[in-house]
Amino acid sequence: MSEITINQEESDLEYQALKVIEDLERDALASSSAPSQRDFARALNLSVGMTNAIIKRLVGKGWLVMNRINGRNLSYALTPDGTRELARRSYRYLRRTIGNVVRWKDAIDRVVLRGKEAGCDRVLLIGDSDLDFIVEHAAGRHGMVFLMKAYEGISDLRDQSTEVLKDTMLIYSERIEFLVSESHHIDIRSIYLSEVLM
Repeated sequence: MSEITINQEESDLEYQALKVIEDLERDALASSSAPSQRDFARALNLSVGMTNAIIKRLVGKGWLVMNRINGRNLSYALTPDGTRELARRSYRYLRRTIGNVVRWKDAIDRVVLRGKEAGCDRVLLIGDSDLDFIVEHAAGRHGMVFLMKAYEGISDLRDQSTEVLKDTMLIYSERIEFLVSESHHIDIRSIYLSEVLM
């Protein structure tokens, strides 16, 4: 694993920890019960030991303060520098996400346009997708009908004749793994979103 990948993972863990601490502390103010490191670990889906290491790193960077409430309990609070760091990273995360959505929109639009040029007049998105709104937009932009079908219902699709589906472009959700045995490349245009998003 490269140093850049490790630093990105550490940075992401720090961001997640800052966000979780902010959220749990806000909840604690409302309920007047301080969250424990175990609560932080559960929210981060990490071990208590790893969570402790991250908390110590955040304290060392001056982004977090710990105050002893009693012999066993600690309270945590973001410092002004920690709040600024959280805002900076949130902004960076939002910019990266928007950039990804724009790239995915362009890639999906190209795929749908190829389907339109190949004679398809419908786009059928198979499976639950976080990107369904992008596929629907691309279909509408190119004058195609947009349909969705749960992956569990795919077996009745296989029973359809290729004649019924010949004008339909099948797009499999990014959550569906590529299965060579599921090839519909005879008369039907089909693609997996995971291939498009690479």
